Amino acid sequence: MERTGAAPEQVAEAVRVNTEARLQALKIGLLIMAAVAALAIIPASRLPAYRPGEIPAARAPAPPAMREEEAPA
Repeated sequence: MERTGAAPEQVAEAVRVNTEARLQALKIGLLIMAAVAALAIIPASRLPAYRPGEIPAARAPAPPAMREEEAPA
């Protein structure tokens, strides 16, 4: 701002306006993120409430299918 032909009062006012605008933008951004987080609770509340032990243990994975050239003749 020193390279402009603005008076020191104008520079101070521009800095003040910029500071206020940045603070307001930050507040709005945080408010939007809070609203999105609050809305995410709605679909998450429909998830089933599993308790430890209700889901059976995972089975061992099935062996991979044999390729043709590996198949016994």
